[in-house]
Amino acid sequence: MSDPGPFNHENPINHGQRNSAPALLLSIIIPTRDSESTLEECLRSIRENGYPHFELIVVDGGSRDQTVEIARAYTDKVIRQNPAGGREEARNLGYEETRGEIIVCTDSDNVLEKGVLEKMARYFTSHPEVDAVTGMNTRENPVTNFASQYKNLYMYKNFRRLPAEVDFLYGSLYGVRKADYPLTTMWVDDTARGQELAVNNKRIRFLPELKTVHLKRYSLASLLVNDFQIPYGWARIFIKYRGWRRLFGAPRRGYSHVSPDQIISLILSPFLGVTAAAAFFLPGVWPLVFLLGCLWIYLNRSLLRILAGENGFFFMLAGMVFTWVDHCVMLTGVTWGVGAYLGQRLFQPRVPGLSEEETESRRPEPK
Repeated sequence: MSDPGPFNHENPINHGQRNSAPALLLSIIIPTRDSESTLEECLRSIRENGYPHFELIVVDGGSRDQTVEIARAYTDKVIRQNPAGGREEARNLGYEETRGEIIVCTDSDNVLEKGVLEKMARYFTSHPEVDAVTGMNTRENPVTNFASQYKNLYMYKNFRRLPAEVDFLYGSLYGVRKADYPLTTMWVDDTARGQELAVNNKRIRFLPELKTVHLKRYSLASLLVNDFQIPYGWARIFIKYRGWRRLFGAPRRGYSHVSPDQIISLILSPFLGVTAAAAFFLPGVWPLVFLLGCLWIYLNRSLLRILAGENGFFFMLAGMVFTWVDHCVMLTGVTWGVGAYLGQRLFQPRVPGLSEEETESRRPEPK
C-alpha cells in the first residue's frame, strides 16, 4: 500500500484540497469486501478529487485481506458489518452514520474522474428542484481483457444518449439528497431506488460529466452470470413499477437505461438462433435467417460501431457473437425474473388489512 499522505484524524470531513467550491457536505458511502486490489485507487481518487467538503464512510462486509487497513489510512469512519451482508445493506448501514446533505454512493472498484465531486455539489446547489443525480462510466477502461472491455463499452453505449431526466440510478456513481435517501420497498438496489424516487415525483437528473472508471475485471463466465442476474432483478422491478407504461411512451422511450431496441434484440436473439439451426435442415429458411440477421444487426448497430471504433474490426466480430449469446442469457434472466415475481405474488397473497405496498415491504428480498 502506498503512502496516502497526511490525514487529519481529528477532522475526517475536511481532508481534500481547498478551493472555492460551494460548501455543500457530501457523505460518500463505499461498501467493501476483499477489495484490496482496487480500494486504494478508489479512495485516492476521492481524496484528490479537488473538493474538500466531504466525509468518507467505508462499510466492510467481512474482508479477509488488507481492505480494512487500506480504508483506515484514508478515513476514520470504517464500519464492520456484523453479520456480513450485501452492498445495499452496507449502504443503508453507512447512511445511519452520515452527516452530509447529499448521500453519494460509489463502489470500491470505481475511480472518480477529477472534479466529479465539485460538479455534483455545484449542480445540487444551483438546482434545488433536483432530488438526485447520476453519472456514467468512461469510454476508456484500463482493464484490457475482452469481457471487461466489452462490458464497459456496452454500458457506455447505453448511457451516452440518455435524456437529462431519467428514472434510475447508476450504482457506480450517484448522489441523492439525504431527505430522499430512505426507502421502504421490496428491494433496495439502485434501479429500485431510482424507481421509488420517480414514482414519488422526485427528479433524477443524468449528468454525463459525472464519470467514473470501472476497474472490475470480468471473465466471460462472470459476465454472463452478471448479465443473468441484472435482468432477473430488472424484470421484477419492471413489473412492480409497471414499466411498460414508459418503455415505448413519451417523454422518453425506454425503461431505466434500457431502450426499446435492446428489448426487441433480446426477444429476437433466440429466434434468430433457432431459425439459423433449422436452416441447415430446411434450406428454404435461409432467406428468413438473412432478414432476421439484418434486423438484429440494425438493432445493435450503435454497440457494434463503438466496439469497432474502440478496439478494431476483429474485436467487433467477436463482440457480435458474444452479444447474441449475452442477449439470450439476458432474456433468460428476464423470463426467470417475471416468473419468480408472479409466483411470489401467487403464493404470498396480500396480507389482510394491509395495502399492496405494505404487503410488498414484508416480503423477503429476492435472491
